[in-house]
Amino acid sequence: MEQRAGILYLVHSSLSLKKSVTLKVQKAFALSTSGKLVACACNNGAVQLFTPMSLEYLGNILYSEETAIEQDFQKLLALPDAVACQFSGLEKLVVIYGDHSLYIWDIHDVNQPARCFVLVSHSSCIWDIKNLCCENIHDPSLACTARGCFGGVSFATCSADGTIRLWDLSLQSDLSKDAEERDSSKMELLSSSYLVSAGTFERDAVKANLSKSGFRSLAVSSDGKHLAAGDCRGNLHIYNLQTSDYTCFQGAHDAEILTLSFSQDMSDDIAKNSYFLASGGRDCIIHLYDVDRNFDLIGSIDDHSAAVTSVNITSNSCRILSCSADSFLVLHDVVQAENGHNILQQHRQKASKFGTVYDMAVDWTCENVVTVGQDKKIKIFNTASQKLIRSYTHDKTFGEPIKVIMDPSCTYVVCSFSNKSICIYDFNTGEIVYAYIQ
Repeated sequence: MEQRAGILYLVHSSLSLKKSVTLKVQKAFALSTSGKLVACACNNGAVQLFTPMSLEYLGNILYSEETAIEQDFQKLLALPDAVACQFSGLEKLVVIYGDHSLYIWDIHDVNQPARCFVLVSHSSCIWDIKNLCCENIHDPSLACTARGCFGGVSFATCSADGTIRLWDLSLQSDLSKDAEERDSSKMELLSSSYLVSAGTFERDAVKANLSKSGFRSLAVSSDGKHLAAGDCRGNLHIYNLQTSDYTCFQGAHDAEILTLSFSQDMSDDIAKNSYFLASGGRDCIIHLYDVDRNFDLIGSIDDHSAAVTSVNITSNSCRILSCSADSFLVLHDVVQAENGHNILQQHRQKASKFGTVYDMAVDWTCENVVTVGQDKKIKIFNTASQKLIRSYTHDKTFGEPIKVIMDPSCTYVVCSFSNKSICIYDFNTGEIVYAYIQ
C-alpha cells in the first residue's frame, strides 16, 4: 500500500504486481487482512474494505454513524484519521483514530458495519478527576446501558480538549453481544463539548452552548446528583447526573475556574439546610452558591491576592478553607442570618514559605488540613489550634508536590509530584509507605 497516493497493491508471491486499486483518499495509514477482507485505514475517518484475492471494493466504514446534529458539526471540522486497524477474528475490526479513540466494528454485514465497543480518550491534557457515586451511574432507569455491573469504580475527567468524560472500570469482555446493546457511542454531539462514556454506560450530552475552551476543574456532590465543572473562560457548568438537566452560569469568574467544592457530607441536619458549592478562580475570588436554591449566589470572598488554587467546604457546611498562589491558607465561617448567610474570615495562615500553595486536603473530621506548595514541603495544619503540627520532607528529585489527597481513614497522605512520581505517606510519621517513580 502506498501511503501518500492512497494506492493498494496486490503483489504475487514472485513479487510481480498482480493488481492495484486507487483508494481515492489523500492518505492511507495502515492495512489489515483476514480470510475474507482487506481493511485500509485512511484519512478523514475512513476504513475501506476489499476482497483479498481480487481487491474488489466492498464498502467503507465511516468514523461515526451521523445524526443530524453530528452532520452539522462535521461540516465545520474534518473527521479524525483512521491511523491503525487490525482484524480480531473474521468479523471484528479494531480501528484507532487520530483523536485517540478506539472502535471495535462488527463487519458481519459489510454494508451495515456496527460499532460493538468504543473507548474514547481525551485529546489534550486532563486537568481534573473526581470519583462518581456508582449507585447513580448504574441504574437502568437512568439510561444506563451497563450489563451485569456489580458496582465498579466510576469517575469523571475533564480536559483542555473541551470535553468531560464519564468512565467506569467494570470489566466487560463479551464483545459478541448484539451491537445495539453494546453500542456505547450513541451520544448526542452538540457544539464541541459533550459527555461520553468509556464503553460501559451511557450519558446524554450536556446541552446548549458549552464553552469551546477547555475545562479546568470538577466537583461531584456527595449524593452523586450534581457534577459541576469550571472552564478556562470562567463559566460554571452544572450537570444533574440523574435527570440530565444542565445549567450554565456564564462569566461566573473573570478568569478560569481552578477549583470547585461541594459540601462534603449531607448526613446531618445542618448540612441538609446548608448545601453549598464553592468556586475559586484565577481572578482571586471565591463564590459560594446555594445548591438547594438553584445555585443562587450567596456571597463572594476576595481575601486572596492571587489565584485561588484550592477550596474546600467542611462536612457541616459551616467553614470554607482555601489556599492560593499568595502562599496563604484562609478559613472562613459561614454563619446563618435572617436574610440568608454571612461569610466571615476566621483565620489566615501562611502555608508556604514562598510561592504558590498548589493544593490541600482535609480529613473527614475537618480538624487537619494537608497542604503542598512551591516550597516543596508537605504540611499539616490543625484548624482548631490554627497551628502547623507536622511537616514532611521528601526526595528533592521528585520536584514540587502538585496534588494531595487523604484516604478516608486519614491514615495515609497521597501526593503527586512535578516529575510524575506518586508517593504514599504515613499521616502520623511522614514515612514513605510506597513510591511510584516514572
